[in-house]
Amino acid sequence: MIRLDRSRVAEPDSLINMGAEERTQAIAFYAVEDNRTKAFRFQAYKQPDVRAALNKLFHCKCAYCESSYCATAPVDVEHFRPKGAILINGRKDKPGYYWLAASWDNLLPSCIDCNRARTQTCQRDDDEEVEETQGKENKFPLANETHRARWPEAESSESGHRLLLHPCRDHPEVHLEFLGKGLLKARSTNGGGSPKGIASIEVYALRRKGLKEARHGHLVRLLEQMDTVADAFDDCKEDPDDQRAAARFEKQISRLRTWTEEDQIYAGMCRQFVASFERSLADGTYREFVASLSRKARIPVKELSA
Repeated sequence: MIRLDRSRVAEPDSLINMGAEERTQAIAFYAVEDNRTKAFRFQAYKQPDVRAALNKLFHCKCAYCESSYCATAPVDVEHFRPKGAILINGRKDKPGYYWLAASWDNLLPSCIDCNRARTQTCQRDDDEEVEETQGKENKFPLANETHRARWPEAESSESGHRLLLHPCRDHPEVHLEFLGKGLLKARSTNGGGSPKGIASIEVYALRRKGLKEARHGHLVRLLEQMDTVADAFDDCKEDPDDQRAAARFEKQISRLRTWTEEDQIYAGMCRQFVASFERSLADGTYREFVASLSRKARIPVKELSA
C-alpha cells in the first residue's frame, strides 16, 4: 500500500449529483427507527464514471495490496467505512456508515481477495501456514468502540481510534515493513507493532500465500536490477573518468527507480528496498546489501549474475 493524492482525480459527477440526492434520501430513510435494520438501495457509487475515476487514481491497482486487477478480475468498488453494516465482535451491526455511501473520499478500488471474506492460506514469519477467513467485508475496527460514529457528520468522534490504513489519508510506510521473502509485518513502534499495521494486515488479508508469492517473485526481479546497477557502479569506481560507464550507471539506476513509481505494482515494497539500496551505494556497502537481501529472499547471489 502506498499513499496517493486523491485530489489528482476530480470527484465523479455521479457522486456530486446522484450521490448528493441519494445521501439525503438515505439519511431520511434511516431516521425512521423501524428502518434501522433494513437495506437502502445505494446506486451512485456503482456508476461507470466512479469506477473509471478510481481506476485512474489507483492505476488499476488494488488500494490495499497493490496487485493489478484490470487483466484478471472485476474490481470491487469498496467502501472504506462500510455502508450497510459493521462487523463488530463477529456480528453485523446495522446500519453502517450509510451517509458515506456516495462519498468520494470513502470509496476505494479493491481486489476480490482484499475486499471479500474468503478462506485464505496465510503465511507467518516462521513460514507456518494457517487457514484463516480474511478480507475486509464489513469490518471497520476501532481502538475504542465507544467512539463509533452512528450518525452523519460524526466521523470526528472516531479521530485517533481508527485502526485501518487509508491510502489517501495515511502514510502506510510508517506502519508496514516488507521482509525479504515477500512477507509483510507491522513496523515496530513504542516497543510493539503498529496497531494500524497489525489491523490492516489482518483485515485486508495482506499475508495471504498467493500475494506473498507474487511479491516474492517481484522482489527477485528487483534484485536482478539492483545487481545490474551494482555492476555499473563498480565500473564507475574502476574508472571515475569513464563517461560511458557513468552513463550506463545513470541509465540502470533510472530503470531501478521506475519500480518505485506509483503506477507500478507493489511500489510500497519496492520503495522500501530501493531506498535502502541507494543508501548502501552512498556508503559503499551495496554488495553486502544485495547479498543480505538475496539471502533473506532465499536467492543465491550467483543466480543474479547468471
